[in-house]
Amino acid sequence: MNRRRLENLVHRKLASLGWLVQRVYPIAGGWLADRAYWHPEYIQRLGYQPATLIDIGAASGTPELYAAFPDAYLLLVEPLEEFSAEIASILSTRRGVHVPVALGREPGEREIRIEPGNHLRSSFYTRHPLEQTGDAPVLRRVRVDTLDHVMASAACPRPFGLKIDAEGAELDILRGAASTLAGTQFIIAEASVLSRFEGSYRFASLIAELDAIGFEVCDILGIGRADTSRVTFFDLVFERKGGTPTV
Repeated sequence: MNRRRLENLVHRKLASLGWLVQRVYPIAGGWLADRAYWHPEYIQRLGYQPATLIDIGAASGTPELYAAFPDAYLLLVEPLEEFSAEIASILSTRRGVHVPVALGREPGEREIRIEPGNHLRSSFYTRHPLEQTGDAPVLRRVRVDTLDHVMASAACPRPFGLKIDAEGAELDILRGAASTLAGTQFIIAEASVLSRFEGSYRFASLIAELDAIGFEVCDILGIGRADTSRVTFFDLVFERKGGTPTV
């Protein structure tokens, strides 16, 4: 067996046990070019300075994002009461507000599918078979508003940083956010690659929509995979074309 085949065999065996051993040359900043990072310092290196962070689908919070911008006001949008105590704990140490509604392209009501074993997976949509756990969802009616309506009454300082993790509703939310996006420096969105949700958007549609309103991909913070190793989603960073933030 030659050296390269032996190295590959050892690395695969170690990876199967949860270990990754790699020799690298010194790298400026310590960030490997072929990796994705959800880390405060990595986010800070992008150079944004939002006065308000809007976290849509806040759930238990996004601590890496909050730590990246410690002085930003937090607007945490989360409709499920199961996360209220954790959000209250976050806001006990940070300036901000909890908005307990779901967001979409227009106001109204909608039925959300809540997974009893993992509330983070709750969605308006039925999941692709590759992502189903077998748990029967609990259905609940929730109030839906647009991001623009929420922001009009919240009077948050600009510019905005926007994070969306809405389990398939990302494109609907963007279509109800035209005024907010005009004051937004960057968007971090969980973008489905696999058609993860019945009736939801396709990856190309999300990219095209953001391109049409002036945003382009500039980084990847995370990659989701099914048990088959198929890519299911990317956590993508979008910034204004040309890299010029809105102030």
